[in-house]
Amino acid sequence: MLSVHLWSAISQRHWDSICNTVVHHCVVRAPFEYLVRPLHAHREPQGGEQAQSRTGTGMQMGFTCSHLSHQTPLRASSDSTAHVYQCTSAAATHIYSALFWAPPGVLQVNLITRSETHLQLEWSKVSNNNNYNYTLRFSNGTESSITGPDGGTTVIHTVSSLSPGTKYSFTLFTVFEGVRSTGFDFQYVTAPPDVTQVNLITRSETHLQLEWSKVSNNNNYKYTLRFSNGTENSITGPDGGTTVTHTVSSLSPGTKYSFTLFTVFEGVRSTGFDFQYVTAPPDVTQVNLITRPETHLQLEWSKVSNNNNYKYTLRFSNGTENSITGPDGGTTVTHTVSSLSPGTKYSFTLFTVFEGVRSTGFDFQYVTAPPDVTQVNLITRSETHLQLEWSKVSNNNNYKYTLRFSNGTENSITGPDGGTTVTHTVSSLSPGTKYSFTLFTVFEGVRSTGFDFQYVTAPPDVTQVNLITRPETHLQLEWSKVSNNNNYKYTLRFSNGTENSITGPDGGTTVTHTVSSLSPGTKYSFTLFTVFEGVRSTGFDFQYVTAPPDVTQVNLITRSETHLQLEWSKVSNNNNYKYTLRFSNGTENSITGPDGGTTVTHTVSSLSPGTKYSFTLFTVFEGVRSTGFDFQYVTAPPDVTQVNLITRPETHLQLEWSKVSNNNNYKYTLRFSNGTENSITGPDGGTTVTHTVSSLSPGTKYSFTLFTVFEGVRSTGFDFQYVTAPPDVTQVNLITRSETHLQLEWSKVSNNNNYKYTLRFSNGTESSITGPDGGTTVTHTVSSLSPGTKYSFTLFTVFEGVRSTGFDFQYVTAPPDVTQVNLITRPETHLQLEWSKVSNNNNYKYTLRFSNGTENSITGPDGGTTVTHTVSSLSPGTKYSFTLFTVFEGVRSTGFDFQYVTAPPDVTQVNLITRSETHLQLEWSKVSNNNNYKYTLRFSNGTENSITGPDGGTTVTHTVSSLSPGTKYSFTLFTVFEGVRSTGFDFQYVTAPPDVTQVNLITRPETHLQLEWSKVSNNNNYKYTLRFSNGTENSITGPDGGTTVTHTVSSLSPGTKYSFTLFTVFEGVRSTGFDFQYVTAPPDVTQVNLITRSETHLQLEWSKVSNNNNYKYTLRFSNGTESSITGPDGGTTVTHTVSSLSPGTKYSFTLFTVFEGVRSTGFDFQYVTAPPDVLQVNLITRSETHLQLEWSKVSNNNNSKYTLRFSNGTESSITGPDGGTTVTHTVSSLSPGTKYSFTLFTVFEGVRSTGFDFQYVTGLFLHVHLIPKKYKTMYVHAS
Repeated sequence: MLSVHLWSAISQRHWDSICNTVVHHCVVRAPFEYLVRPLHAHREPQGGEQAQSRTGTGMQMGFTCSHLSHQTPLRASSDSTAHVYQCTSAAATHIYSALFWAPPGVLQVNLITRSETHLQLEWSKVSNNNNYNYTLRFSNGTESSITGPDGGTTVIHTVSSLSPGTKYSFTLFTVFEGVRSTGFDFQYVTAPPDVTQVNLITRSETHLQLEWSKVSNNNNYKYTLRFSNGTENSITGPDGGTTVTHTVSSLSPGTKYSFTLFTVFEGVRSTGFDFQYVTAPPDVTQVNLITRPETHLQLEWSKVSNNNNYKYTLRFSNGTENSITGPDGGTTVTHTVSSLSPGTKYSFTLFTVFEGVRSTGFDFQYVTAPPDVTQVNLITRSETHLQLEWSKVSNNNNYKYTLRFSNGTENSITGPDGGTTVTHTVSSLSPGTKYSFTLFTVFEGVRSTGFDFQYVTAPPDVTQVNLITRPETHLQLEWSKVSNNNNYKYTLRFSNGTENSITGPDGGTTVTHTVSSLSPGTKYSFTLFTVFEGVRSTGFDFQYVTAPPDVTQVNLITRSETHLQLEWSKVSNNNNYKYTLRFSNGTENSITGPDGGTTVTHTVSSLSPGTKYSFTLFTVFEGVRSTGFDFQYVTAPPDVTQVNLITRPETHLQLEWSKVSNNNNYKYTLRFSNGTENSITGPDGGTTVTHTVSSLSPGTKYSFTLFTVFEGVRSTGFDFQYVTAPPDVTQVNLITRSETHLQLEWSKVSNNNNYKYTLRFSNGTESSITGPDGGTTVTHTVSSLSPGTKYSFTLFTVFEGVRSTGFDFQYVTAPPDVTQVNLITRPETHLQLEWSKVSNNNNYKYTLRFSNGTENSITGPDGGTTVTHTVSSLSPGTKYSFTLFTVFEGVRSTGFDFQYVTAPPDVTQVNLITRSETHLQLEWSKVSNNNNYKYTLRFSNGTENSITGPDGGTTVTHTVSSLSPGTKYSFTLFTVFEGVRSTGFDFQYVTAPPDVTQVNLITRPETHLQLEWSKVSNNNNYKYTLRFSNGTENSITGPDGGTTVTHTVSSLSPGTKYSFTLFTVFEGVRSTGFDFQYVTAPPDVTQVNLITRSETHLQLEWSKVSNNNNYKYTLRFSNGTESSITGPDGGTTVTHTVSSLSPGTKYSFTLFTVFEGVRSTGFDFQYVTAPPDVLQVNLITRSETHLQLEWSKVSNNNNSKYTLRFSNGTESSITGPDGGTTVTHTVSSLSPGTKYSFTLFTVFEGVRSTGFDFQYVTGLFLHVHLIPKKYKTMYVHAS
């Protein structure tokens, strides 16, 4: 092929026609310029359809063109399509290949989401043009047409129905008017499928071996295993086979792990398959045997890792398993394996179990205990040996035996090879001893539980049996304990074979036993065996005889105080029996009964009266006495010799007599004359008996008989008589009393004139009183008494010399009067009185009677000799009359009369009329408006001034002078009347303190003033009040230390002159006041705006502060230079131009508001002057879509940046390189053959220069390719 420039192949007008009728744009290269000519929109012909004939405007020649075919140009750009046309004109026919400029392609296709079967794609709209459509071509040629949304800047498209885990290749074309872009090629992969199952192949304490089927059996897939903590392992499956195996190692034992397994294809993961597996827990390290009976083993082991979540499985050698859960607390697990066979070796494996996963298993063995023997029989025994026998356990010749004594000694025993029993003799034993044994069956060194049994050696015989007592029907035997052993028992065998079992006492060395139910007078033969644990000795033989019978009754025939006559029936009516009567003192009388008859009579004489005698009567036969019949009889007791009367009230008589024979065992019976009797028991101690006869009638004579009684036997009886006392009076009334006598009166008792009376004083003095013959009352005056004394009396009624019980009563004589009442204090409303206690008697009380009859009861103090009483609620300056009575036991004295006057009133208020630093002018109202009152003013130091009020008027004025400044004075003002002062009115006033002499200003922001002054007189007690000119006041307390006071006045208005008065304050009193003025700082401006800026000046503007024309301003530069600025009289803003500045420089300023020479804090701000423009922008290279520009750095300043603005307003920010003196920038994504206008700004601190304007054009190059065939063909190619 031959390529030449179109310019040399065709004429200019031919090209113009083609450009107008066929292509979108033609860019024709001229020697020194570019001509850009836009054409009408053109749709690409499809197939062999005719292209619309067009004639170029203004052209002399016209062409008619038809579409022949389209083909890829030999040198097409990425966005071009070549079409072949046949064009005919009047001059000639040519076939041309014309290149159409296609729409731009997308630059990037992003993947939004993906799944196994779809891909969601997104790209930016090309040129943000809603007229563009898109075609997505698959690698297999399938295409999808896509229309972007009307709004937005992106297009989203989902490709569905895809295969999982597959890489898809796509070409995305931009389509406009049927013309496609070259196409953007890209690839994306669908998510691969997840595995469906992950199997656990093996596990140990520290690893898990996993296996899964290859997803889709695809060797290209890889896998990622993610732990729950985010750690991941990458896994590549083997080239062959259908499964993937992976071991996860370095794990913790007995732990549940959570995993997610992702299938990975081309870096794309599947959703992920979640699964969990548990590592094997650790094994136990030791299993201990706690106990082992025949049928179970109690095992114990430490909890693995002390983890309560672990369980355990115990496997037997036969495969049987037990599940075991350890306790929640503690560090060990105990488990009992039961239902085992005795004497058997068992093999076990103990697994630790966590989440159903077992450990490797700990193997161990233990043997159960062999069975015990079931019985050990005793073959023979003696005092020193035991011959034992038992059946072989389980008839097993391999079993051996160990016989353990209770003291721990053991004998090893091997049974005979033959036979079914084992015999063993235990020798060298002690007689009569119980031996405890344990017989163990032994197998492989393991003993059975042990069979416990006991056997006893034969005990020794007794050596002698003694007879202790023998009544008629029993024999009391005694013998020494055999070997002095308390554990031995005994058996007594009669000659007829009857036996009695006998247990000796716990203590002592002998055993006593009574053989009863015997026949009297019979010889008995016995054998006594020693018995220990049921084992008898050989036996000891002996004989004894029983005693004869006793009498059954002894009767009393007669008794007196000195003898007893007895009688009894002959025993068994046997004349051969004799009798012995024994007294309790051991004396005995032998008695032989008469030959005839059936009774025996015997008189016991020379006895003591009232005495109980004890006797024993024995039947005697052949020198052997019966047990003896015991009986008692009593002799008659003596009478009392006298009964005395102790007391006799009206209704009872209290009697007393000496105990008969001083015998406490005697009782007594008192018989009334009417036959009634009272039984009386005397006291255990003493020598007398007292008895009260009650419910009697007053003044009556009673007759009695008193019997002595002993053991139910009475004496002859003692007769006597007594009379009851008369009644008491029931009331004694007081008729009159004085300080020295009491006149008494009472009713006659029972109105009986025969009764007399005796009045006894408390000191024992008595007066006999005979009532009058007539009348019903008796009157008696007791005289020569002491004043104010309580007297106690007893009045007896007397009849036939017998007094009544006595009526007790008390009466009081009138007490004496006080002799003087003194006045202690007298305020306005009360009088404090004092007097000596009457007779210095603390029991006296007092009553104070007012002249109006009102009375006050007064109790004196327990101690002291005086009584003080305050009469209150009185009227000031009033004379009061009183009567003071002495009171004793409710009885008043005659009364002491006296008078006293109350004090005058106090003033109620003292007002301060004027005060200065050295005087106080006082004023008060005249008390009660009484001109007769005078006044006394007392200072706190005791000094007093006497003051007489004016004759006229209602007030009194007095000036206290020569005082100290700022001092509190205390006064008491007394009202004085007739020499009597009032209580006194206390009051205080303060002299005025001095003023401060100067107030200094420490600081003054806009809203407060900090003031300072010296403490007045350096006095810490002074406070201060600061008054504003509007009357507002602040109270100020100075510090405890130091000599100055500092106070900040806040919440002020900025830029304002304030007038103050500062008062010194002491006790609420102010000084004259110190006046001063200060000004607050004016406010700052809140904003300084930049109106214009150039390279050398800044025009500033701000709002007038508070819109106040009186404010001026000072602008300070950062180097300290200042400019004074006065705002205009009108308007609300101030404008100021700062000139002679440097270009592209940041300036820092402080703007102060100034009022009366006081500046504000200052408003800080910064502005930058405009940087210079670039002087020239050069074009380095150009293409269809980009322009490479270059310019010199402005002022060779690396801090300057640049902004390139397109004519459509789009801007690009450009930062120059740190080094060098030029900046290079490429403008890309441009349209071919287009003239672009730009403005380049220099930028410093965000401030742009004026801007440098320039233009450049992108390139378009045309080439013609000639094919030497039957017709001339041109490929028009823009590049």
